[in-house]
Amino acid sequence: MDNCNCNRCNKTQCSCKKPVLEIESVPENPSALRYNVNGVSAWYDYDNLVYQTQTDTVLSADAVNRVLKYMAERHVDTISARELGAVLHIADIADVDVTDIAHNALFVYQKSSDCGEGCEGVNNSWIAWNSQEHGADSVQTVMGFNAEGEPKALNTPANANQYYMLGWNAGDKLSYSKPVQFNSLTNKAQLYVDKTTGQIGWYEA
Repeated sequence: MDNCNCNRCNKTQCSCKKPVLEIESVPENPSALRYNVNGVSAWYDYDNLVYQTQTDTVLSADAVNRVLKYMAERHVDTISARELGAVLHIADIADVDVTDIAHNALFVYQKSSDCGEGCEGVNNSWIAWNSQEHGADSVQTVMGFNAEGEPKALNTPANANQYYMLGWNAGDKLSYSKPVQFNSLTNKAQLYVDKTTGQIGWYEA
């Protein structure tokens, strides 16, 4: 019987043999490895081990502080709305069409069902709209701004079948009005229309 220490099998007097270990992948299971020791093989699936020890990162939106928050393993990164906006253009938004946009154009939301003939299949989107490209002989509603600068649409006169003038009317600001009848005149004057130029003016009676 040989007194053999198998950790020292490089000795010539040692009759024990070194174990041969082979490791190979398992083609049908990418998370497993097959171990082969001197012809005896076994395989181990590392899927659960990888899952339990993998890094945990989360990307979330903080609507209150207006930041994107990226929580990594050892630190937290934040991207502010200003930083994100610096690399975005309005044209990057999916439902905005800025094709052939004109100077001073506004954005108007257009439904495909309301876009007129020849636009079947067009998705709802925001489009560039310029007043110079949409002239008309008359309009139903006049739009302006209130004292705070908010856009407002002027209501249609109560009786649309009558004639009104649109003008600046003292405390009512810009509004429709009709000429009023005076019972007495102190500073007499009359309006006239120049038949050549069409200019409206007044003269003393």
